[in-house]
Amino acid sequence: MIFSAISVIFFFTLCIHQRDKVWRFFQRKTKRLTGPNDHIFGGYITLVKLWDLGKLLETLVEWSRKYGPVFQFKLGFYRIISLNSPEMIQKLLSSSNSSHLSKPFIYDVLKPFLIDGLLLSRGDKWRYRRKAVNKHLFSYGTLLSYTKIFNEESDNLLKILEERVKSNTDKNAMPIDDIMSSSSLNVISQIVLGKPLHFFAEANNENIIVDLVRKAKAIVTMKIFKPWLMFYPIWRLHPLYQTEKEALKLHRYVVERCTAPSEGNDEDFLFKKDLETDGVSPDGIIEEALAILVAGYETAASGIQFLLFFLALHPNHQDICRKEMDEVFGELENGFITISALKNLKYLEMCLYETLRILPPVPIFMRKLETPLELDSNLTLPTNSVVGIHVQAIHKNPKYYPNPEQFIPERFSEEERSRRHPYAYLAFSAGVRNCIGNKFAMMEMVLVAAKILRRYVVSTTDKLEDIVFLPHMTISMESPINFLLEPRTL
Repeated sequence: MIFSAISVIFFFTLCIHQRDKVWRFFQRKTKRLTGPNDHIFGGYITLVKLWDLGKLLETLVEWSRKYGPVFQFKLGFYRIISLNSPEMIQKLLSSSNSSHLSKPFIYDVLKPFLIDGLLLSRGDKWRYRRKAVNKHLFSYGTLLSYTKIFNEESDNLLKILEERVKSNTDKNAMPIDDIMSSSSLNVISQIVLGKPLHFFAEANNENIIVDLVRKAKAIVTMKIFKPWLMFYPIWRLHPLYQTEKEALKLHRYVVERCTAPSEGNDEDFLFKKDLETDGVSPDGIIEEALAILVAGYETAASGIQFLLFFLALHPNHQDICRKEMDEVFGELENGFITISALKNLKYLEMCLYETLRILPPVPIFMRKLETPLELDSNLTLPTNSVVGIHVQAIHKNPKYYPNPEQFIPERFSEEERSRRHPYAYLAFSAGVRNCIGNKFAMMEMVLVAAKILRRYVVSTTDKLEDIVFLPHMTISMESPINFLLEPRTL
């Protein structure tokens, strides 16, 4: 059995080597790159080292510190050149040459779930769709209109939190990840699909879609770090093959909504109407709805929890945020937070930036070069190079962030930010293919956190070193964080 498995892996490796011509990496200009396990069986040794996903992110940071601004390693059959320098990363991500911005085939594991939306598409299709989605979903005018949804959903969230706090008579620390996920999904669902989440969930169970996305993320990560599972005949025999089919139910909700006839009272479903006006096909609308729905809810939900966690660990910073919020809320009517009010929550915003420095939403992203890329006079990456960027390695580099393991929000004052290289912060990627919804996500996270901190003093019984963070497409927790919420007297 073991011999058969090894034989299949070896055969699959040879096929991939031939298809992508990875021996190009041994050209003169890349041969000098060092890295871990740089020998014929190194790729499989790397797979063993990275087998424990709970330690994977720490390992990548360690390699980046050891091997410097650019190094290479193999992940099974897959050779990756890692950039660990803001200057080099800028040359890649800001390139005006679209042949430097393609996604490598490792992203194909996302296609069953996201089809070919903004995250995966390329060339003219990507440029056209990005322009259309940005115009209708993330322009300044539309961002202004979202404050109503943000406020309404955060108020609903507070009601649910209040019920849970009242029922917690033993005053034990409790997880809130389910509440945060459902709330964030309701926000993005209203914006993309025109109706809140419970409209789609069977028996009004809001956690169904959350569970489907969670299953999809786990499957995608497993395929990336066990690459033989990308080979369909092998995957077809895997027990999780049926789980993947179940996770694909997510498509049904989106397809049914995007293909349903327009209703007379359906004036809020502008996403579909706007993209139709711009000539996007029905299939294209489904693709972009899936991409935004999946990517848009989870980064916000986890980001808010991580922010609350760091503020719980550092009550002095929480007190500064609360003092700032009390001043801002004192001028608000009925607690409705406007965009101008959000701009005054500067310290809370700095705390969020620092949170996303330590725990960036997407810890790893990659590009494939379809033409050579010159990094400096002595190093040109050839065609077919797969380039990886490990965001935490940049964010924890003491050259840019002294004492990188410490939580220091003041790093993100305007003065401090102006001193750093612009590509030393990659929480939402950077350059041409940066996160299209970064301003939307920041607005939502700051607003929701502000309302929670205004109502509660947040503490935790957990320690940062005990939390296991997993690279499931986005950073996820092996177990939810436990919080204590003490109501404030306003």
